Amino acid sequence: MSRPHRNAAAGAQILKGGTDVSERKMLKSAKDNENRKELRGGTDTKPEKRTNRSKNYDDVPDERISVIHQFMPFLIIVAALFLTACFIFSGFEGAVGKVGLVIRNFFCGLFGWPAFILPLILLNLAVYWKKYVEMDMIIWKLCVGFLCIMSVAALVHSFKITADLKTVGSEEYEMAVWARTIFGTSGAESNWSGGIELISGGFFGGLLGGFVRALCGYIGSPILLIALILISSMFYFSVTPSYVWNSLRVRAIRIAEKRAEKRAEKREQIRIHNEELKAEAERLKAEQRRLEEEERREKKKRAEEEKEAERERKRVQAEEERARAEEQERIEEEQRIAREMAEAEARRLEEESRQSKPETFGTYVNPDVSSVVSPETAVPVQPIGEMTAAETGTAPESASDILDAVFGKDRKNTAQKKNDAVDECDDALSRMGQIQPEINEVPEEEGTVEDDTDAADRTKKELEAYFFPPVDLLSEVEAPTQEEINAELRENAQKLMGKLKALNVKISKIEYSRGPTITRYELYPDMSTRVSAIEAVSNDIALELGTTIRMESPIPNKNAVGVEVPNKVRSTVSIREMIDSDKFRSMLGKLSSCLGKDVGGNMMYIDLAKMPHLLIAGTTGSGKSVCINTIILSLLYKSRPDEVRFIMIDPKKIEMGVYRDLPHLKVPVVSNMKRAAGTLNAAVNEMEARYSSFEETDSRDIDAYNKLMTERDPSFQPLPRIVIIIDELADLMMTAPKEIEGSIIRLAQKARAAGMHLIIGTQRPSANVITGLIKGNIPSRIAFSVASGVDSRIIIDSVGAEKLVGRGDMLFVPIGSTRPQRLQGAFVSDPDVRAVTDFIRENNPKVVYDSKFVTDIDNETEKMNTDKKSKGDEENITEFVREADPLFNLCLHAAVKNKTIATSMLQRNFQMGFGRASGVIDRMQALGFVSAPNGTKPREVLIDENRLQELEDAGDPRVHGKFV
Repeated sequence: MSRPHRNAAAGAQILKGGTDVSERKMLKSAKDNENRKELRGGTDTKPEKRTNRSKNYDDVPDERISVIHQFMPFLIIVAALFLTACFIFSGFEGAVGKVGLVIRNFFCGLFGWPAFILPLILLNLAVYWKKYVEMDMIIWKLCVGFLCIMSVAALVHSFKITADLKTVGSEEYEMAVWARTIFGTSGAESNWSGGIELISGGFFGGLLGGFVRALCGYIGSPILLIALILISSMFYFSVTPSYVWNSLRVRAIRIAEKRAEKRAEKREQIRIHNEELKAEAERLKAEQRRLEEEERREKKKRAEEEKEAERERKRVQAEEERARAEEQERIEEEQRIAREMAEAEARRLEEESRQSKPETFGTYVNPDVSSVVSPETAVPVQPIGEMTAAETGTAPESASDILDAVFGKDRKNTAQKKNDAVDECDDALSRMGQIQPEINEVPEEEGTVEDDTDAADRTKKELEAYFFPPVDLLSEVEAPTQEEINAELRENAQKLMGKLKALNVKISKIEYSRGPTITRYELYPDMSTRVSAIEAVSNDIALELGTTIRMESPIPNKNAVGVEVPNKVRSTVSIREMIDSDKFRSMLGKLSSCLGKDVGGNMMYIDLAKMPHLLIAGTTGSGKSVCINTIILSLLYKSRPDEVRFIMIDPKKIEMGVYRDLPHLKVPVVSNMKRAAGTLNAAVNEMEARYSSFEETDSRDIDAYNKLMTERDPSFQPLPRIVIIIDELADLMMTAPKEIEGSIIRLAQKARAAGMHLIIGTQRPSANVITGLIKGNIPSRIAFSVASGVDSRIIIDSVGAEKLVGRGDMLFVPIGSTRPQRLQGAFVSDPDVRAVTDFIRENNPKVVYDSKFVTDIDNETEKMNTDKKSKGDEENITEFVREADPLFNLCLHAAVKNKTIATSMLQRNFQMGFGRASGVIDRMQALGFVSAPNGTKPREVLIDENRLQELEDAGDPRVHGKFV
């Protein structure tokens, strides 16, 4: 088929609407291939490979088509623009001239205002000119475009006819009227002039629109003309119904797919969220099951321990009863034998007296002696009836004495044997801890150091012979009356609510929890009240109540803000009440101890084995020493010496003296500063030795080791737990900071499994005393009243301790807790401590120290002294040898009073030179009184006035600048 015929066929096919876009593309591709074949001479050989330069260009077109391609689109675009200008600017005089006005009137007279569509038709023809030329569709496109404009003009004219008929009151429009309008002069002129005035469809609009209006009526004509407009538009823009349908279908499919994707994504999110909720629920259920299982195991373990304790108690009670019964039988048997012997002797005496000389009944004649004893010198003998004890059950003491005198025999042997047997039985039962002996006067003896052979000879029963002190030794405290408490609560509540109302802080309700020292008022804010609004008025609340307060916002596990107000009527927490409680008695841990009561008045106990170490800090008089005494007394009431041993370090020499010679002590109370570091090093050696024993037996901790060794050897003495108590850490850190800190850190890191626990107290909570490593390895801490929020942060990593009221008021942060808990510590007086310790010393074996551990302390102390001397530090030697400045003590007092010190201050106050002032400050630093230099800032003083006074009262040479 020749090229013209192919183009004509393609155009006809397009006009028929038989192809869609894909078919047109296929035809174009086939036509391009045929054109290339013709240019290559009609052969089907494979074309040569194009170079990179020409690969993006089409084949060279025909010359005739090239000219059309180059010029016609531009001409059409210019014509379209000019027509647009004529249509738009013809109303402006001189804008397009007479030619533009004529062109505008011509096209508007033909089509009316639909002639404005003509530029769009031309622009489309210019854009797709090349494609239309290749497909030979230029004429077709012009015809279809003319038909489209004519259809629009006809529709406009049809609407105009309908409007004119309504004006005259008629709806009839006949063909004769249309014919007269078309072929009549007036009709044509009227259609032409109406088109120019843009009120009708012009000549062609009237021709087609009037015909269709007369033929189809005012309803059918718009339908037919609109259909003709759509069909012509679709043909002009090469759009078929299938293309429109496919486009709409594809768009609908895309919209549906997007909606489906969104729904799927939402379902996936819901599924993931449900899976997460399900997983979280499963985790919570598993955690709950684990906790329930642990609780069941714990209950089962406690039940077994209680059963075992009950069996042990019954066994001991049975043994005791059996021993009592046996002893009672033995005593009765000895008494019976004694009575029988006395009766037999009495009968024999009577018989001999009757046979020898009946007439001299009141005298006795010795047959071996020739002489006769006179009645005056004869021994009187009572009748047999008075000497026998068949009716009374006991032999009269006078009869026994008479028999002894007459027969010359020792009648006291039997009674002495009886008393010895009773004493031996009582001693055995006392060693078993079952009989509470009376308090007898025991001569005070100094503690002895037990060697290894003696320690091996001591039996397990002797070590367990410990008499627990009775609770009656502790004094009772008086509680305030309920009327005083209620009056104070009402007064504070009224002041608090009145102040909040005056400050426009809305509170829905208020509750309170009263403790021994403080009362916490729990404010439940209204929905519109912020927590920050309550915190902002804390100073106003404190001013209204007339005291310092501490706020807790929010209270854990409550949607309330706590206002802690000190009580005017305070209650003292009695240690007797806490030790005598059922909860303390039921605690199985050997290191269980009393602590105090919380804000709600609940008793709080601790277990050092779980803590596993404790740091106690606070200013002088805040209750630190009382808290340490409370813990020690609790351990004395809870554990025997074979279960818990104490190592007490008392640099102040006055706090731990009351505990001397207790059987719980492993070594004597260490008050020498030089031996303190050696004691801690010896404790580290003890820890390492225990870990070596654990390693040999594959044991994880002290409990597993004791259990394993007891199973292997029932006579094995279990390793006791060791509690190391340091009353004042600041003094130790001033003496040997590196050695003390290193030993404490090693013990805090590793000593828990070895059964060794630290209780460290200090009244100087500064960063150089409680270092970061020490604080990081002691998670359980107690903060008493301190001077500033900085000290509070050093102890418990938060402020609040500076607002405590003292006298046992504390903030307790146990291991694993993130927020401090406010408690009132239990009170124990010095007479109570002395009464308990005196009872233990009087009713228990004397203290026997660990000779090996004491020797280890001596070796470590000597080693440290040798190491210090071997360093040969000339600067330190010069510092030791050099005499102290005469004004050192006055400078020290001024520094403590000012809390900071600088060379300029000493120069100004004491009229000394810079070198002398620097020497005094350097000596203070060497003695541990001031901190290291910090640039140009004044140095911080590390002791307070109370501590300085204590050192001066003790005669410490350091206060005068002399080294110990």
